Amino acid sequence: MSGLPSDIPVIATASHDTASAVTAVPTDEQEFVFISCGTWSLLGTVTEKPILSDGAFEEGFSNEGMPEGKIKFLKNIMGLWMIQECRRLWSRQGEALSFDELERAASESAPFRAFLDAEDSCFANPDNMEEAVIGYCRRSGQPIPESKGEILRCIYESLAMKYRYSVERLEELTGRRFDRIHIIGGGCRDRLLCGFTADASGREVIAGPSEATALGNGINQLIGLGAIASVAEGRRLLRRGQKTERFLPRGKEAWDRAYERYLAVIGKTR
Repeated sequence: MSGLPSDIPVIATASHDTASAVTAVPTDEQEFVFISCGTWSLLGTVTEKPILSDGAFEEGFSNEGMPEGKIKFLKNIMGLWMIQECRRLWSRQGEALSFDELERAASESAPFRAFLDAEDSCFANPDNMEEAVIGYCRRSGQPIPESKGEILRCIYESLAMKYRYSVERLEELTGRRFDRIHIIGGGCRDRLLCGFTADASGREVIAGPSEATALGNGINQLIGLGAIASVAEGRRLLRRGQKTERFLPRGKEAWDRAYERYLAVIGKTR
């Protein structure tokens, strides 16, 4: 296009918005687990080389490019879609609830009544998410959620259990042990999900930043401009300037017992 200056630098950043988000994980560890959480969740780690085993294929993990020639080894699993769809349904029915009200209703409901497999196709795009949850519980012979809080509690606990299951498979596939989980993206603002993830996994959860994609893009732009030298330097800047929140695991024995029930419901073993 005529009239534009010819000396504007064009900088190619990460290969995908998830790669930008992972760039912004505020850690100094070489080996870490991330969950880039929003409507969907991308759960994985960063490796030097692709992992191409049959086990990786069977568990739904894939290899995608990262800055500095590294690989993000990850899988796509459910995020807050089910919560969002329940909220949308209830709003259409005349009860507009805030996300804080949804979290409170879930936290005040009895724990571990029923579980679901968040990756089941019945939850992908149902006409009525509430009926989808109830139908799954009925088909699997579990107690039927009878209130909004019980439906939400079932979803939240099941998501946290799915994260635990996926991290355990990630450890098996990489031969690593991960002591903490970084939750980034908009889902990190859901304190109930972050707390349940810590409880279910028995690992510390570090939540934040929520705008990881934009911040990671900024880090890669600064590297391209020569203002900083590396992703590690960009992460150091984030640790100084971005607030994160830590969640420590609680109630290990109760969550471990519930996890065995969860595995039975989804038809998996350790």
